[in-house]
Amino acid sequence: MSASVKPVLRGAEVDIAGLAYLYSRLPFLLQHFDQINRALYLADEDSEGVPQPQYFFLEILDKTGPLSQISLGRLAGVDSSTASSIITRLVSRHRVERSANPADGREKLVSVTQIGRAAAARGRSAYQRTQQTLLSGSGVELPRFRAIVSPIAHAADSGAPAWQPELATASARRSLGPLFESPGFIIRRALQHSEVAILESIGPFDLTIRQYATLLVLNCHDPVTEADLCRLLGYDASNAALVVNLLVEKGLAAVTNPHSNARRRYRASHAGRALLADKEPAMQGLEARLFAPVSAADAAQLKQVLARIVMKHGNSVQNPLVAFAAVFASAHWQKPQFRVGRPR
Repeated sequence: MSASVKPVLRGAEVDIAGLAYLYSRLPFLLQHFDQINRALYLADEDSEGVPQPQYFFLEILDKTGPLSQISLGRLAGVDSSTASSIITRLVSRHRVERSANPADGREKLVSVTQIGRAAAARGRSAYQRTQQTLLSGSGVELPRFRAIVSPIAHAADSGAPAWQPELATASARRSLGPLFESPGFIIRRALQHSEVAILESIGPFDLTIRQYATLLVLNCHDPVTEADLCRLLGYDASNAALVVNLLVEKGLAAVTNPHSNARRRYRASHAGRALLADKEPAMQGLEARLFAPVSAADAAQLKQVLARIVMKHGNSVQNPLVAFAAVFASAHWQKPQFRVGRPR
């Protein structure tokens, strides 16, 4: 199977062992699940092109009535800047509106419009179908999936954006149960926790999951193009370009031929490889920290379930992981090993 993916690197051999280390890490699996979840939702005609984070806001407002921007963000589990951005987009499409809070003139209330309410109803159907599709062929039923993921998703010792369902009335919380207990929502919360944990583990370089994953790919494939990064990481072209250029700015990656945009290649710099080696113990500890609320058996099952979902539904994203099948089928998947250095 590995031979079928070699051509994507234009002369460089795909490092199956190196990719096994990356693809089998919980943060990467969570991230790719989230990408698949959003892609499947947008592909459903009832979503009408409304991105999933906007649907969450519409669904919450439909069940709760008007909320302050802060309360809405905390019910959705996002930070204030993200909440503001989502609300601004919804206002521009006339799906929500802002009005003065009669109890506090300094505060604005956000409420769903009739257009937004109709979009929420259609989006609800699309979202329910998406959640059913995600778990099809995964080997677990929804109650078991929730039991494994929820302790990780709702871990109390995380710096992830606050999620405060208690801000809604008991009746609204019951109505929002299908959303808050859905695979897409709890995986997104687990992903938020892992993003914070990576930032804390890497330290002053402020590496996101995408930057860390890109640096790992550069470490085991030298050199690669932006197109290669898309194929090996599942990112779209704009994200791949942004992430790798941020690594170059931080001195963790280098451009092999900076004067030729058409033939530009990237590699991990000496500083990038040194950072990976130095922070590897912390990254191993990160995985243990994320899995701390569940048993070792549940942790292993979750990785297998997420991998099966990527295998079954990975083609739904713009740039599917071309090497995932070969990596998942290899012996390296069961025993991933970290290596620093240029590939042979």
